[in-house]
Amino acid sequence: MTIHSIVELLKYKWKAKGRHGIHSPFVYNLVDIGLKGTGSTEQKIKKYLKDYQIQLIDSSPGNWSAQFESSLPQATGNVMIWIQNIHQTKQHTQAWTEIYMSGPVSLSLDLYDFGLLFFNKDIKEKQHFVLKK
Repeated sequence: MTIHSIVELLKYKWKAKGRHGIHSPFVYNLVDIGLKGTGSTEQKIKKYLKDYQIQLIDSSPGNWSAQFESSLPQATGNVMIWIQNIHQTKQHTQAWTEIYMSGPVSLSLDLYDFGLLFFNKDIKEKQHFVLKK
């Protein structure tokens, strides 16, 4: 682990909320129902969000914006983009922050090891949560 990732982990642990600190019904249910049970976090999320188109961005952070923007025209209906290693280096964290703050993202979830971006027309107000896994 780098010094940056250790500092980010400490910030994550300070900010991360469980289901009781969440006011969004969608996110509450994702934490309460979707993240329970057996299997990896990835398997549980994919099973819970079976009605979502799920796209993975797993390249260097310098390419995240390009991959993110290229997936937007293809996005129809409910879409979730999964980005790996969002706090690995300072560059990763900066790229993650720029992407989740961008215009079309309805909801962003920081789970330290990865981030989830949602495009959902039913979510009216842009929201960002740091969640305990």
